[in-house]
Amino acid sequence: MKASDEGADVEKNRNSYLFSKRTRGQDDEDGFGDEWFQTEAWPVAQLSEPTDFSKYMERIADGTATERHHEEFALRMILRFCENAESASVEPVVLRYLAEQLFKVAMGGRWEDELPLPWAKMSLPWTRAEWDALQIYCFVSSTHSADSSQPITKAIEKAAAHFSCSYEKARAAYYDLRHLCPDPSKSEGDS
Repeated sequence: MKASDEGADVEKNRNSYLFSKRTRGQDDEDGFGDEWFQTEAWPVAQLSEPTDFSKYMERIADGTATERHHEEFALRMILRFCENAESASVEPVVLRYLAEQLFKVAMGGRWEDELPLPWAKMSLPWTRAEWDALQIYCFVSSTHSADSSQPITKAIEKAAAHFSCSYEKARAAYYDLRHLCPDPSKSEGDS
């Protein structure tokens, strides 16, 4: 068998697997058929009323939608696209919304921020390193406030041990963020 034939077989198998996942009314390899998606095991069963897409969109348009309706917006757009993708009758509003959100993801946005789902947490506005530094700063500050007779270096040492990082990293985190939060023990005139 030639390498190009082998590659074609792999592609054919991959595509048949993907299409078999989308075939309605049949169990696929994971053992979950359509009936699984109709139960409470899947959050779609917990959509708020109205479950009819056109009535839902009317509520969004006329301003009578609840906060829960707005939380479900991305989920409902995704579901509507998935329901109608095979028949090519997807509404332009759904296509525009998904295109805009996917473009934002392509430009560096995070999936959970651009297509927020009701059960997913929004990402933090900080990077992991910034979040770690903020936690270290807070730990050092609260440790030092609890026992201000100890030098700040002792609080930094405790933070390094607590967060399993180097003393240098804990020290840098503390001093990088110290200017953002004024020390309440010092008055305006002190430096």
